[in-house]
Amino acid sequence: MMTLRIKLGLGLAALLVAGCGQAPSDKPAEAASVAPAAFVLNGDAAKGADQYARSCASCHGVEGRGDGVGGLALPTKPTNFIITAVSAERAYLTTKGGGMAAGLSPLMPPFERAMSDQELRDVVAFVLSLHDGELQ
Repeated sequence: MMTLRIKLGLGLAALLVAGCGQAPSDKPAEAASVAPAAFVLNGDAAKGADQYARSCASCHGVEGRGDGVGGLALPTKPTNFIITAVSAERAYLTTKGGGMAAGLSPLMPPFERAMSDQELRDVVAFVLSLHDGELQ
């Protein structure tokens, strides 16, 4: 009787161990390090100008100089887009998720619920068009 229990236990253990292995795959092994896809903005600056005027100019100023009335009393002044170079990806993440999403002022609100993704991209395209120099 004890021998039968031992044999059944060993058989069950063997089945469990065999089932824990990975099944062979027909797919080739993927590279260990895959570069992330480059960020593509696909925004329309002309369309973003109106949205900027409605949602951003109060703090960042009509011309994007960081001199809007809403930003005057803030302890951290809003970004001056004329003189500050920023990447499209960083500007998009900041506009979408607010200042905290990009390690900036928590007083910059997120706009992900106030704008569609395309409107966010359009606003960022407009903001990037304000810069008077080349991105470094």
